[in-house]
Amino acid sequence: MAGATLVGFLAGVSIILRNPGQIAFGVPASLRHLLYLPLIATALGAGLIVFTILAWQKRYRHFAGRLHCTLVVFATIGLLLWLDYWNLIGFRY
Repeated sequence: MAGATLVGFLAGVSIILRNPGQIAFGVPASLRHLLYLPLIATALGAGLIVFTILAWQKRYRHFAGRLHCTLVVFATIGLLLWLDYWNLIGFRY
């Protein structure tokens, strides 16, 4: 769910900012509503970390499944760190 939320956020930002002149006069209302998605993804990402650790400890699934889950968590955390670097998590505009 965190990955789908982040993909939706990136798609929404690319649609809203097709015309860069829109943000010349302030942040559009649609972009303000869209900034909630990275916050939701951050909470879901924290849950992903917990469940991935449990999957490795209790040996859920086979090795390839656990490895795939771990790589998804790393990708989610990496994208969240990138969004934080650009101040897109929360309302810091």
